[in-house]
Amino acid sequence: MLGADVQIPVLGGLPVTVKLPAGSANGRTLRVRGKGAPRKDGSTGDLLVTFEVAVPTRLSEAASAALEKYREATADHDVRADLLAAANGES
Repeated sequence: MLGADVQIPVLGGLPVTVKLPAGSANGRTLRVRGKGAPRKDGSTGDLLVTFEVAVPTRLSEAASAALEKYREATADHDVRADLLAAANGES
């Protein structure tokens, strides 16, 4: 939710740091130009990085308390209502 800088391993090279923007959805794909596999012509292709969000199965007490506080702070905002409005062409 807050975004992050994530190190991605690259074949035959040093890891690449990719900035995942805040609010990125699961399955988001980012392109890192020039860090992919070599092409036949000698140039380097682009690396495509698809993020999968892992939801923890166990939380510490502090993490649970923080999430509960977040739920209370956002109780008046229904994300699903925004999705439905967007699907119906409403702003």
